[in-house]
Amino acid sequence: MLPRFSVPKYTPRAHILFLFSDVNASPMLLQIVQSVQQSEYLFKVVIIGEKDLQICEGLRQLGIELTLISKKSKYGLFYMLASVMRQMLFSRPSTILASGQYATILGMLSAYVLRVRRRIFIRHHSNFHTKNKLRFGIFADFVANYLASEIVAVSEVVKEILINAEGVNPAKVTLIHNGIDTERFSRVEFLRQKPIFFNYDEINIGVVSRMTGWKGVQYTVDAFIMLHSRFPNSHLSLVGAPADSYKLIKDKLATLDPSAYSITIWHPDILGFLQELDLFVHAPIGPQDEAFGLVYIEALASRVPSIFTISGVLNELTNPEKYAQIVPYEDSMAIFTAMVEILECAVPNRESLPHEWLQQYSLTTMGKRYMDLIIGKK
Repeated sequence: MLPRFSVPKYTPRAHILFLFSDVNASPMLLQIVQSVQQSEYLFKVVIIGEKDLQICEGLRQLGIELTLISKKSKYGLFYMLASVMRQMLFSRPSTILASGQYATILGMLSAYVLRVRRRIFIRHHSNFHTKNKLRFGIFADFVANYLASEIVAVSEVVKEILINAEGVNPAKVTLIHNGIDTERFSRVEFLRQKPIFFNYDEINIGVVSRMTGWKGVQYTVDAFIMLHSRFPNSHLSLVGAPADSYKLIKDKLATLDPSAYSITIWHPDILGFLQELDLFVHAPIGPQDEAFGLVYIEALASRVPSIFTISGVLNELTNPEKYAQIVPYEDSMAIFTAMVEILECAVPNRESLPHEWLQQYSLTTMGKRYMDLIIGKK
């Protein structure tokens, strides 16, 4: 049985419904809910998914009661729509905040029909639907944009796409960056003054990314295969859910001994994972393909030597080459060359991120900005 949550004193100014989908673990969403929990505003959390999700456990640990709606395929949209509308009729919110594609389209439609005054969703994706000519996705984006009263863009890239490519009224769009636990990252001290890597028992290369084509993992795999022939003691750790490029990646890795790589769907502690690495790679295939790219911030904050292509939030960092090796898009050879240069200490150590720049991506800053948005202090 879920723990009972003591409902705060009712304030008629804001009655908030959180509707989340397409998520397992999310410190960011937990921070948003917790920020409201610490206020006097009445709220309800509805999750489209299953009870064993990490976010459900996180909410329970905060003492927050939640409602689950079973996730169906797109052919079960009417069932989910009816369930969302039932929850909305029951709670009668004046504000809804949706996150996730199912939550967004179902939440905006239900809220519009039921005349919820403020209809907000978080736009997590960038140009994926239009670039790949996905008709249903393009239509869903259009409907959500039209029905919403406000939209949160998680990066300047997403804001630009919403306004310039999809024609959303700029007055509707608010920029709020995603956040990480900057305090925890700032406590980490990495000792990177090591001899050349030939003396290591194992060279650990890491990737954190869903295995879909636009994330560019296949180019990193090609580079690693070349690297492994030069450094047989190297090991590639892939962390991410399988998607459309998973088979391609598996087929490429099949040319190596299974001990040379590992694939896991999810890691409970990304900072801990980064601490174990000698080198990290994130190489999306275009400047707007990554909507945000939280792993950019996590890797830079952790000081692990990194190789990046510029996409998502990295567009907002001045002189990113001061902090990481920057390579061209879709270029396995460039990634391989950068790997060798780092491993053979042929390039100088990179600078640390400016503290002021990093702090704008803290969970605390993000939570406060969402709280201000929800209570009308944009």
